[in-house]
Amino acid sequence: MKKILLCIVTLFLVSCAERTKPYSIAIDKSWYSLALNGQEANLNGFINDLLLEISKEKKIYFEIIDNNFDELTLDLKKKKYAAILSPIEPYNFNKAKYDFSKDIIKTGFVLMISKEANYKSLKDMPNKHVGYISETGSVIFLQKYANIFEEPYISLPTMLDDIANGNIEGAILSIIPAYKYV
Repeated sequence: MKKILLCIVTLFLVSCAERTKPYSIAIDKSWYSLALNGQEANLNGFINDLLLEISKEKKIYFEIIDNNFDELTLDLKKKKYAAILSPIEPYNFNKAKYDFSKDIIKTGFVLMISKEANYKSLKDMPNKHVGYISETGSVIFLQKYANIFEEPYISLPTMLDDIANGNIEGAILSIIPAYKYV
């Protein structure tokens, strides 16, 4: 009887014990500075699944806080949350202010070319026409090469068709939508 009573008391105490405080993580689910071409929901689903697996395996609890891109770092400084998930690049000036984890998922831009092309990078493409999607920030990569002809596009499928048809030699686009087409 004492053993049963001890077990009941132990279970009661364990059930009443305070759970570990969750780690608060803020995220801008629009991924403002990334050119995702409508793939935001897929990226958010991946992030949610990843955090759920970490939570199960490590017995860590997370509280996800939706916030906009402009407020993420400001509220992090105010210690409103423990971490942020953000596409902020680990440049030296950012490393001076924040600690960065390893990449969770590769973002950024890639060069897409036809299968038959012999190009390995933009350096190999002098006097070639390279497309980019307007207003994605990818034109910055092309501007480093004065001898590349920049071709703006508003439609990703049109740009990729132009590569396949030989109208342009390549295109710079965000890696996440690029996976959708290769």
